[in-house]
Amino acid sequence: MTVGIPTRNRARWLGEAIESVLAQTYADLHLVISDNASTDETPAVVAAFSDQRLTYERLPHDVGMIENYNRLFRRIRTDYSLMLPDDDRLYPELLERTVATLDAHPSAGVVHCAFDQTDRSGNVVAPANNWTYGLTKDTLESGARFIRESMKYSCRICASTALVRTAAVPPELYRPSTFPPVDFDMWLRMALDWDFAFIARPLGAYRIHGSSHSAAQGDTFELGYKPGLALIEKLLEVKLRFLEEHRDRVVTPDELRGLAYRGRRR
Repeated sequence: MTVGIPTRNRARWLGEAIESVLAQTYADLHLVISDNASTDETPAVVAAFSDQRLTYERLPHDVGMIENYNRLFRRIRTDYSLMLPDDDRLYPELLERTVATLDAHPSAGVVHCAFDQTDRSGNVVAPANNWTYGLTKDTLESGARFIRESMKYSCRICASTALVRTAAVPPELYRPSTFPPVDFDMWLRMALDWDFAFIARPLGAYRIHGSSHSAAQGDTFELGYKPGLALIEKLLEVKLRFLEEHRDRVVTPDELRGLAYRGRRR
């Protein structure tokens, strides 16, 4: 399986992310770091690791965050993959547990986990968190249920913990037109054909800090991010676009539109 770390100017935290991957109890992995033309000490941080499972690719110029992610997706040749943001960490058993879950559930395109929320220094501020809005035990959700629940809320998956079946990744990958909730858009498209598995045990650490991608879309406080109005409107736009593009494939599209509007008001 492949773990990708797309990075740019995150030397401060990148070493922790790399170390967390190489310390996995599931050792049959390939770690690819795609450095989007960093101008800080990123090359030196990576050079400190000599593990043969690690490949470092440094881009000559900034291609943008979305293209950096998509480049990694396009090069994956293994059955499973996980994209780890450069400021987050995996706990040692994450890959072992998630690989076993996808092996056990061939209908699942994604398995994601609960996680600990940490501050910028890595101290846990919200333990055993999850964004599912209601799941409290290991669960296999049908794609239809995942879509319905997603209409009510924002993204229900912490991507830092999400192991993806490569065959389930849509050909368009992350679509720039859906920025910033590009992962939310991709999960919806995957749910047309695949189920979603959830592991209730926290198996990763999600870092809260003011220079993150999420912080740029709203306000930051100790326990998380508060989305701004622009992001709320964009989420609605992405939901409605999805329903329009796939009206013939979703159940009760008009009802789902109503749920999307109520989700915005919530």
